[in-house]
Amino acid sequence: MPVPGIFRRLTLAGSLLAVLLLSVLTVGTITAQDDEESADSADSQIVNVEIILDASGSMAEEIEPGVTRIDAAKTVLRSIIGKLPQSDNVNIGVRVYGHKGANNETGRAESCLSTDLMVPVLGTDRELLSSVVDNYQPVGWTPLTLALQSSELDFPETAENQINTVVLMTDGLETCGGDPCTIAGQLHNGPKAITTNVIGFALAPDEEKALQCVADQGGGVLIGAATAVELNEAMTILLSDLDLLNLMGMIEIEQVAGIFPSATVTGGPEATTLTPDPEVISVAFEGENVIQVPEGTYAVAWSNETGEEISIDVFVRAGETSLIRGSLVQLPISPITPYLVTAVDGTVVWNGPVTFGDAIWVLPGTYRVEAIGADPSTVILSMVVQTLPGSITEVTANTM
Repeated sequence: MPVPGIFRRLTLAGSLLAVLLLSVLTVGTITAQDDEESADSADSQIVNVEIILDASGSMAEEIEPGVTRIDAAKTVLRSIIGKLPQSDNVNIGVRVYGHKGANNETGRAESCLSTDLMVPVLGTDRELLSSVVDNYQPVGWTPLTLALQSSELDFPETAENQINTVVLMTDGLETCGGDPCTIAGQLHNGPKAITTNVIGFALAPDEEKALQCVADQGGGVLIGAATAVELNEAMTILLSDLDLLNLMGMIEIEQVAGIFPSATVTGGPEATTLTPDPEVISVAFEGENVIQVPEGTYAVAWSNETGEEISIDVFVRAGETSLIRGSLVQLPISPITPYLVTAVDGTVVWNGPVTFGDAIWVLPGTYRVEAIGADPSTVILSMVVQTLPGSITEVTANTM
């Protein structure tokens, strides 16, 4: 049952802080029902997606000091692959372009004719997708038109319950003499009704403007990404709009003997250039000690027995559970003699008599327990107790 509890702030110093960091706030790897259930919203709708990757030589340039564009793309793609659903209704493929020849005049002819389907639009083969990403290298020129034109063969003809979509990633304009805008329009208006979305990676403003027509005529959107973080967000936006990514995680407060603090959770995704004002989420633990929230940073807060509001920051990753460890302290029943329980930093956890059923939910750590006499300055009993995660520490005392 949820009861008021006690949380120490992460600003504590000394050994208790080490206990908190190492034992109390742990990020688990409990999957939040990420695969099949993330595709449930599609139900009978079939979603076919082809990600078209830029393997031109310019992808070897740095997006930030020490990080090339292609390294950033690989990091983002590996993260995205882990969040893709495996469902009969979802088919995800990968095509690359500019991966042959060389980024010079000698290799231009071969490179401008290079595009290959590396992963068919058939199911979600995470192992194959990861292998393609690992072997993805910057090589040649930028045949956008050829890549889009070739992608038409990769999709089935459209049906009432089917979506065919391309996500075209490029860090430059067409360099092989083609017209990607016209081709995108033909794909969209053709028998397969392919929607073309564009991620412009590290493009200059005039380059983004020149590529806008590809998305416009392809029935999709263009999202510019100037950094690796924005590339991840752009890919996430496009795929989550198709219900293809599980962006939810869990916060769990450990119940000990069925007891956990009644807390509120406030926060959400981090602000970025693409979404400078993300939605702020506020939810309370009511009856259950686990809640589901979007990936992000949250303040988990409640009042302890002395009325002080306590707060701790928790980062939630998609598909995982952030577990906040706890333990119980049980004191001898004493409706007259008050007990004073303090943490090592002096914070008062409990101050008053103890009646039947009283239990103190605390973070694992070290606490001093004192029984106070009729004179408040008199300490009848004093001891130091160590509480362990998921356990009950029972304090007993014999008096004569």
